Amino acid sequence: MKRYLSLFLTVMMLVSLCACTKGSDAQTGHIDIFDSYRYADGGVLLPEGAVLSGMNGQGEPPEYRIDDVTALEAYDTAAEQAGYTVERMTYFTLLYRDNEYLFLSLGSGDGNASLTCYCGREPSAGGLSREQARDAIDPDSPLLPIDVSPEGLFEKTGGQIFMLPLYSFDYYRGLYGEDSGVLDCPENKYYLARFCYVRGDEVIALDMPALAFADLDGDGVRETVRLGYGPTSGIFSYTVTAYRGGQVIAVGVFDGQSGWGTLSFAEKDGSLYVRYSEQLSRVALQDAKVILTPDP
Repeated sequence: MKRYLSLFLTVMMLVSLCACTKGSDAQTGHIDIFDSYRYADGGVLLPEGAVLSGMNGQGEPPEYRIDDVTALEAYDTAAEQAGYTVERMTYFTLLYRDNEYLFLSLGSGDGNASLTCYCGREPSAGGLSREQARDAIDPDSPLLPIDVSPEGLFEKTGGQIFMLPLYSFDYYRGLYGEDSGVLDCPENKYYLARFCYVRGDEVIALDMPALAFADLDGDGVRETVRLGYGPTSGIFSYTVTAYRGGQVIAVGVFDGQSGWGTLSFAEKDGSLYVRYSEQLSRVALQDAKVILTPDP
């Protein structure tokens, strides 16, 4: 009887352990890297004469060029008839419906316009709904976020990536100062495309599609690691930030001594690396600091 009881307790312990580690950071010795966002396929309403001009870059949505801006005169009306809500602002127009956000921007004096299309996917089964994600990211937003998670993210980490257009003057105050005339008009609304990794009540803002999960200090628990642009102006820099439980535990700011270059995560010999241009540097945590060690 004792033998069966012992076996039963062992099985229950293993089941409990599996349940606790599923989708958590406790996957020892394994690295997951996600370096793009995943948008749903087209279906959006386009202005007459719109031509796909390619992607803006890694993880960016499709962008269309409109050379004949007179076609835009009928576009707003057609969009409203197709079920879009149209918000006309000073510098661009935001159109949205269901799982779509379209940013229509006029060119800077060159007589053309561009349309950037964000199309979300259905949230992962078992993951957060769009309403739950909004409550986590910005409960005051009148808009719902869209799920742009790359394939396998939820299954491997238990989290999702959402994009939510956020209404904010703070970003522009930082750029132009409190006395900027652009802020004097209350009708000047700016919806900024903000991306966030959300897991439960953890929210990590992303400024590029570069997210990794790796044990950086060898303690058997994986950190969430974000690669981002640095705070400098005129000199290229980048940041590597490590999180646990959604809280920052270490952040490093590094000079891009080769100037502007591409940034991404890479895995080599079971360790996490940052690839800056052609240089690989190993990422580690030491004394609550992010350490990058260049490959020889």
